[in-house]
Formats: sequence, C-alpha cells, structure tokens
Amino acid sequence: GQTQEMAWLRSELETLKTTSQTLQKTQEEKSENIASILREECQKLTNQVEQLRLEKMQTTNIAKELSEELEQCWKWPTEEAALQIAPVSSITMTHLACESKSKEARAPVKERTIATEGIARSPLTMKEIQIEVLQDLEGPVKMGDSATPRIEVHEKSLAVHLDKMTEDVRQAKKLLIAKDKTIGHLMEQLNCSQQEKEQLQRLLEKNCQESKEKEKLKEELSEQGMLIRNMKIKLLELLHICCMYFREKDALWQ
Repeated sequence: GQTQEMAWLRSELETLKTTSQTLQKTQEEKSENIASILREECQKLTNQVEQLRLEKMQTTNIAKELSEELEQCWKWPTEEAALQIAPVSSITMTHLACESKSKEARAPVKERTIATEGIARSPLTMKEIQIEVLQDLEGPVKMGDSATPRIEVHEKSLAVHLDKMTEDVRQAKKLLIAKDKTIGHLMEQLNCSQQEKEQLQRLLEKNCQESKEKEKLKEELSEQGMLIRNMKIKLLELLHICCMYFREKDALWQ
C-alpha cells in the first residue's frame, strides 16, 4: 500500500511538472508572438515617421523655392522703366534676345511640378513671362504706339501669375501643417506601442517568476510528502516492534 501511494505521488508530481512546463512554454510563445507583432508595428510606425519627415523636408524646400520665385517676380521692371525702354527704336530683336538671355542667366527659374496633395502648379513659367515682355516691348518699337496698354496687360498677367504662386505657397504651408499633425499622431501611436510592449515584458517576467515560485513550492510539498511518508514508515516499524515486544512479554508471563 505504501509503495503504491509513493508511486502515485511520484506520478502526480511528474504530471504537475509536465503541465507547469507546458503552460510556461505556451505563455512564453504567446508573449513572444505579441512582442514580435509590437516590434513590427513599432518599425512600421518609425518608417512612416521618417517618410513623413522626408516629405515635410521636400515640401519645405518647395515652399522656399516658391518664395524665391515670388521675390524674383517682384524684381521685374516697373511701368516707368518699361516706358523708358519702349521708345528706343534702335534696339533690334537681336539685342532684345541677348537681353532676354542675360536676364535668364541672372534669374533662372525652372519649371517644377509639386507631386504632393492639393497643390497644382501654374503652367506659366518665368521664361514665358519674359517672352511676353519682349513681345510687348517689340510692339511699340515697330508700330510706334503707346506702351502703356501693353504694359497694363503685362502687369495683369504678372498679377495672375503671382496670385497663382501665392496660392501654391499657401497650399504648401497647409500641407506642412497636415504633415506635422500626422507625424505627431504617429509619434503618439509609437509611444503607446512601446508602452504596451514594456507592459507585456513586465507581465512575461511576472509570469515566469510565478512559475518558478510554483515549481519551488511543488518541490517543497513533494519533499514534505516524502518526509511524512518516511515518518509513517518509521512509526509503523515502531508499532510493529512494540507489538512484538508485548507479545513476547505476554508469552513470558504465560
């Protein structure tokens, strides 16, 4: 009976150890999977933040270039300067072309397309505006008419172009603000993911510690059970000896 009881206790102890190891392994696998998913999400959020920063930098550069274009447009000749140039009939188209080239060399402006949301650039470039100015100046030289109407038309064209460029700058600033908000939102998500990751790591450590404590407690209980069984065996042996002693004593009295 004692042998069977000891065998049963050993079997129960082995079963408990196996169950504990299985549960611990399952918890570790789940925690590792969750931690891996969180790491991937953190990496994705980091990449998105970096991409938005690059887009913000590009948008900032575009806005800066648009501001420079606005400054270049404000530096164009005034009506008074154009009136002084118009009456000079000796200027030929060759000289005008040379002057156009020199202006292009002093203030080069490239066409650019803003490939961002909500911004559409004007197809009118600085070179086209200069060609219009040359055509406007050519008219008074050949026809001898007053340059004022053509200059007014040119001023209106410049005003329209400046309005479009101003709108482009405004849209670029709006886009920058939207990018900043998106970056802030993504940073908040990244911080939340990192906090969740830290909480899961602490929970995993706590579960591991509890598993170790349970394992230690089971070992202590097993040792106590073995000690109790040994004490029972010794008590039974002592009782058996006592019984034998009393039987021998009874036999002697008889």
